[in-house]
Amino acid sequence: MNREEILEKTAEFAFSSCSSFDPGHDKDHLLRVKRLSLEIASSYFCDTFLVEMLAYLHDVEDDKFASHSKVDDFLSRLDIEEEIKTKILSLLPFMSFHKYPTLPGDFPIEGKIVVDADRLDALGAVGVARAFSYGGSKGRKMYGSSDSTLAHFEEKLLHLDQYLHLDASKEMAKERMDYLKSFYARFKEEIHDGN
Repeated sequence: MNREEILEKTAEFAFSSCSSFDPGHDKDHLLRVKRLSLEIASSYFCDTFLVEMLAYLHDVEDDKFASHSKVDDFLSRLDIEEEIKTKILSLLPFMSFHKYPTLPGDFPIEGKIVVDADRLDALGAVGVARAFSYGGSKGRKMYGSSDSTLAHFEEKLLHLDQYLHLDASKEMAKERMDYLKSFYARFKEEIHDGN
């Protein structure tokens, strides 16, 4: 089995595993993270195969969702080098911002790339849509409570660019952050109109 075939099977597994997730964490999110990851990777010397594998698999075992898919079981069925498998399994837990907003200093470049790509997808117009989609799927109010989507903007999204690791990612984040801040300001203005 060559690497292209492994990537195809990994994509199929990841898409199936995430099929019941909210629209902000579905197949399209995985594809955007893969595209962003490869765009960032083009500025660095790295293993793009590992980058793509991590991009596809980064949400499969996310504890926000009830996926029963197990990455280690899946990888054991692939004809994949043990060293790559070990790297994937050791890096995946760090993909979660909730658990690891910052990364160990010696974290491999491939992991930093995918972490940054995932965070970039939480910014800009897509980030706004994802935030409200996820909040709605959890029954959260848009604003007016400590667990509302607006509170999520204030607690996390408006500061997310400070948690990017690579210069290429930080450059890509600038326009997305400008949009996010502009949306936030306009949204607050509109909800307070007439009050």
